[in-house]
Amino acid sequence: MYLNGAGLTNMHYGMPDLGFIGLRDVAEHTARIRDAIDFLIVVDVDTGFGNALNVRHTVRTLERAGKDAIQIEGQMFPKRCGHFAGKPANTH
Repeated sequence: MYLNGAGLTNMHYGMPDLGFIGLRDVAEHTARIRDAIDFLIVVDVDTGFGNALNVRHTVRTLERAGKDAIQIEGQMFPKRCGHFAGKPANTH
């Protein structure tokens, strides 16, 4: 099962994927899905919600929520959804 940021933002907030969804929302939905299914969950965490320390916190939070794998995008924070123009490239 793939839980992506755009789908979660569209469903949860009824809005486009423009950075409205936070780690707490992603973790809560991951835990609810984990309670309902027993197969792999891959979670899209955009840029990891900040710098390297934030990414570490993101990974640990989603481990507790029951994720099996995560996808982290190589973009600058805050992320610009790939469906929209003006997405800056990661310059690290």
